[in-house]
Amino acid sequence: MIAESQEIESGPGFALWVSHLGGAPVEAFTVDLKETPDGHALVGFPLLGAESTGAILLTDPLTFPTQALLSALNTGSPQMPIIGGMASGGFGETGHTLVFNDSIKSSGAVGVVVGSPISLKPVVSQGCKPIGDPFVVTAAEHNVILEMGGKPPLARLREIAMKLPPEDQALMQGVPPMLGIVVDEYTESPAHGDFLVRNVAQVNLETGAMAVGEVIEVGKTVQFHLRDAGAADDELSSLLSANDSDHPEAALMFVCNGRGTGLFGSSNHDIIAVESILGDIPAAGMFCAGEVGPVGGRTFIHGYTASIALFTDQRD
Repeated sequence: MIAESQEIESGPGFALWVSHLGGAPVEAFTVDLKETPDGHALVGFPLLGAESTGAILLTDPLTFPTQALLSALNTGSPQMPIIGGMASGGFGETGHTLVFNDSIKSSGAVGVVVGSPISLKPVVSQGCKPIGDPFVVTAAEHNVILEMGGKPPLARLREIAMKLPPEDQALMQGVPPMLGIVVDEYTESPAHGDFLVRNVAQVNLETGAMAVGEVIEVGKTVQFHLRDAGAADDELSSLLSANDSDHPEAALMFVCNGRGTGLFGSSNHDIIAVESILGDIPAAGMFCAGEVGPVGGRTFIHGYTASIALFTDQRD
């Protein structure tokens, strides 16, 4: 639970965030996985109109294919920001509770679509910093990169590590590097917000190949990243400051349960960053087992991320 300058990372907690949107259209929805004669189907897609400016999405990771829903929404409305997270803390098939209007659900997904003149601006902080230079993937199979710029990725990583400052070299000894994948290849100079950051799942020490947590196509631009508390703090502060001039009036936060004291060494980091930069606005949220938010114009599931929805009334 996150609210009022506090992040409760363990034990019970309850946050109530209430909004009056002044007549702006709001459409609650629920999506379920149903059995059909042909297998399974997602039922209950939200109605997305031209006036829709964003959606909040909560899913149960134990019973619902969140990525399948995001793929469908990316296809149907690729430019609309979708922000949210997957519930955490539950066990078994009935471990989570979702509320939809006046009903209680133990599976599926729930959410709400917001329309103009209320805008939803996403802030997605993946908590990483790029190291070395970007490379084009020159050989790959599914999620395994065989070559980056004509060399095995492990060889590229070793070249980069030799040139890093001592503090980053020390960080690499305890924190495995991540891989950033440029979402939009038309981006000339990729920076924060252009990379989808994924774990390096496995390394073949003989061939130098790397398996990552995403399917990689030949021709994609990638760059190694490091995750640490300093990088996470700098990125979140920078993204929030960039949105301060829009004068957001409220915020909903969906934060990875691997952040908090585990990443920063102290509690309440992300909510304090929001309040200190954006001012005394209503802000609340939850810890998640996977955060939902857009990168490069498409919505993904993330890890170790703070995904924040900023609400702004465009009539002001």
